[in-house]
Amino acid sequence: MRILARKGWLTYSTAAVLILAGGVTPAGAMLRAPGRAGPCPAAHPKPVSPGTKNTMLNGVAVTTGCIAWAVGSYSDGGRSARLLIERFDGHQWVVQPTPVLNGQLSDVAAVSPDDAFAVGFSGQRSLILHWDGKSWQMIASGVREKHSPLSGIAMTSPTDAWAVGTTPDRAGRTKTLTVHWNGRHWAEVPSPNGDHQQINVLNSVTAISAKDAWAVGLSEGLTEESLILHWNGQSWKRVKDAPTPGAGSSLDAVTALDANDIWAIGNSHMQHHDSFQTFIEHWTGSSWRRVASPAPAGNLGINMTGVAAASPDQAWAVGYYLIKGKHMVIA
Repeated sequence: MRILARKGWLTYSTAAVLILAGGVTPAGAMLRAPGRAGPCPAAHPKPVSPGTKNTMLNGVAVTTGCIAWAVGSYSDGGRSARLLIERFDGHQWVVQPTPVLNGQLSDVAAVSPDDAFAVGFSGQRSLILHWDGKSWQMIASGVREKHSPLSGIAMTSPTDAWAVGTTPDRAGRTKTLTVHWNGRHWAEVPSPNGDHQQINVLNSVTAISAKDAWAVGLSEGLTEESLILHWNGQSWKRVKDAPTPGAGSSLDAVTALDANDIWAIGNSHMQHHDSFQTFIEHWTGSSWRRVASPAPAGNLGINMTGVAAASPDQAWAVGYYLIKGKHMVIA
């Protein structure tokens, strides 16, 4: 049994949580903080839940002035999920109007209180929304094919951002998808796949500069293996010497402190064993190395969903797992 490693399918009603501390954010969320947020008057502000069920927050971004954004989706009882964007002004979370009604947002990134992007999908199309300080507006994603959801985004400046996901090819298989923002428009950039041809997915991206970015995901055929791509300023290259433990592994989130300190998290499955293991890798500037991490005993599947680091010796990873007789346990 394999747990699809996708951010976003975590609900308030069915969830219970996995937190690994080497030292993050809510399960399913990536923390992106380009500057110091500063002290916030509210000690524990509670996000708004506009739907009657299945309210999800998948991504969060923090900017200066204690301004934050959280994105996801909710349901009011209808068959279609609706976009959800919430803004924290230093005192409370407020639901924001969106230019598109139905769909799901997977991630958000911001470089200032007046410049943010949120990504996901709506209908059969990839979706990118931009905040200009006054309102959220839909902006052309630059993605040609339908059925190309975007799952992660990272920004280094108002003129440099990456979004990643997956897109189909003519044979019906899926391949990695990377799109770049140059300050004027989004455009697809070629990216390599793993060894397997059937399914290739990028789940998350982090960027240190315009010449240094990392994206992680999985490549799946008869087996499954984690996938790491690196942007060197000119092209995306696949990292082939990264650890790929067990009979199957995937990476679901990545975050960077600097060019020599990057964390990627996911899960692995050892052949002939029913339980999954947490899977954490660390980039030290010269190579990726697996770092030992605990996993709940007797789990039937682990989905690691978010990672953030405050310093070289302070990092957190979050997710959820399945146990016999229950749906999810959030930890």
